[in-house]
Amino acid sequence: MTTASDNSSSSSRRALTCRADKVHTVTLVLPGGREAVFRAGSSKSIYDIASYAGVHLPASCRMGTCTSCVCKLLAGHVKQPQQSCLPPPLLKQGYVAICCATPTSDVTLLTHQGAAVRKWKAEQPAKGK
Repeated sequence: MTTASDNSSSSSRRALTCRADKVHTVTLVLPGGREAVFRAGSSKSIYDIASYAGVHLPASCRMGTCTSCVCKLLAGHVKQPQQSCLPPPLLKQGYVAICCATPTSDVTLLTHQGAAVRKWKAEQPAKGK
């Protein structure tokens, strides 16, 4: 196993932590029903890992605020503590901001759901009226 220099124990621990990262299978259901399947740890976002694997998905802010990257979780579990674009009703329906979500199990996601989320938000009554 290759790790960082033995002179820096903290660097070695970081490298080992990355290698010890639990790996999950991520299945993306793309437009037209095509699927992209890859393995991902829980230290990088699903969006970043998909991009690295050559899967090009919509994204804008990459901070969980804009809804461009939103997918719908069909199976499995994710962690997305930084997102702020999805209100509780959409989270309960399984929507995920993959730019800041990491898998905590094997997952299947339906991609390109940002427009559906924006439509849902536009149909909600304005607050304070």
